[in-house]
This record gives sequence, structure tokens and C-alpha cells, in this order.
Amino acid sequence: MTLDVGGVARGLLTWDKQEHLVKLAILTLAAVL
Repeated sequence: MTLDVGGVARGLLTWDKQEHLVKLAILTLAAVL
């Protein structure tokens, strides 16, 4: 699983969407583990 840098940057830009950030964090952890 590769880390989607564009998706991460997009998630950081849309800071108001905390739900998306939570999902992004979970996906990031899943990709690392």
C-alpha cells in the first residue's frame, strides 16, 4: 500500500472536514502497519 501524498495534502487543506481527517489517519495507520 503506497501513501497518497496528494490525498494527504488535500486532507490537510480541507481542515474543516474532521471526519475526513479521521478516516485519513486510519488509512495512514493501516498503510504503515
